[in-house]
Amino acid sequence: MSIEIEIDMPNQNVEIGNRTRMNGTHVGEIEEHQTEELDLNVAVAKVKIDVLSRIWRRNQSLLYKSKLGCFSQSILHVVASHDNVADVLGILDHDSELAEVLDSRSWSPFHVAAVKGHMNVLEKLLPHSLCVARVNTDHGDTILHLCVKHDSLNALKFIIKNIKDSEFANRKDAEGNTILHVAVMLGYTECVRHLLNKKIVDLSSRNANGNTALDIAHNNNKRVDGGVPEIEKLLKDAGALRTKHLKQGQWLIEKRDALMVVASLIATMAFQAAVSPPGGVWQENSETHRAGEAVMAFDYPDSYPYFLRSNTIGFVGSLSTILLLMTGLPFRKKIMMWILVVIMWGTISAMAVTYAIAITVVTPIKCRGPLVKTIVVGVAMWGCVMTLLLIGHSLVLLCKRFHPHRNFFRDLF
Repeated sequence: MSIEIEIDMPNQNVEIGNRTRMNGTHVGEIEEHQTEELDLNVAVAKVKIDVLSRIWRRNQSLLYKSKLGCFSQSILHVVASHDNVADVLGILDHDSELAEVLDSRSWSPFHVAAVKGHMNVLEKLLPHSLCVARVNTDHGDTILHLCVKHDSLNALKFIIKNIKDSEFANRKDAEGNTILHVAVMLGYTECVRHLLNKKIVDLSSRNANGNTALDIAHNNNKRVDGGVPEIEKLLKDAGALRTKHLKQGQWLIEKRDALMVVASLIATMAFQAAVSPPGGVWQENSETHRAGEAVMAFDYPDSYPYFLRSNTIGFVGSLSTILLLMTGLPFRKKIMMWILVVIMWGTISAMAVTYAIAITVVTPIKCRGPLVKTIVVGVAMWGCVMTLLLIGHSLVLLCKRFHPHRNFFRDLF
């Protein structure tokens, strides 16, 4: 015998008029919500911004359905892409954090608006996108690279004006190109002119291939008949250099630093030799001398003037070199550096003469025979070294005159 017992279950479907409630939720509401999501995706797929606007304004919870479309964009990405300022403001008022949402390419709504050149949208998004604007995309581009590659000059100007950061402006993409490299590569003259006028780009920066912006402009001129001479002229007027000239400039800087060290050392040696000459100074006064006078001046009256002359030449030459290096003359020109090198050759030679006189004075008379031979050998070796240097530099100059692209020292050694 079976007994049927009717139990009222709280989760049982109950018919209430024409509506059905399941687990406390109206099925009609679920269907309506799903329909709105479907309509939202259709609106995005078919770029029906007016439909999209009506849907999210009617149901703002859909704003959190942030992944839409083939690039998994948010709703803010879509409206920013279509210059819909009213919807951008409405979404930002409801949830400004959506401005920091990145799509599958690591683009924010700010990136999308910049590429499209929608200046009104950029102005509204800027206060909410200062951090995310610095994010590199999946391809290694910055937002500035995207502006240049999509020829969005107004957006580029706007971002550079409001994000004043030279490090950001000189950031490189995956190929090591700065925005100046890319602008030159694509032949965007106005973009190059603006970047040079702002003086925020590094003109000596080299990409992964070791090329500067001027190298790229020069190569473009060679590949294309007529080329883009205006861009190359703009870069040269701004002081840009090619890679080979950068290496030359680096060599000149290293040479200048070396000259400064050598000149300072020689000046110290010459000053010390002047105040403490060989043989020392008299310690007391007498009828023939006073305390502090050089003993050498009395014992070697013929050699002492030569000692003073050579030591003074070395001291003045080293001080002159230091002064010239500190005045900021155009030492990127090789001729100026060679002038300094010649001065240092004369200075070092004078200090060699000073040394020869000083060592002769302090050497006992019985040992001066071998000393004279040593000095003669030293002078001969010094003369050979100077002659070899002169011949070597002369050959280099001749080689560069007749074979400007040949590395003489590399072939020689």
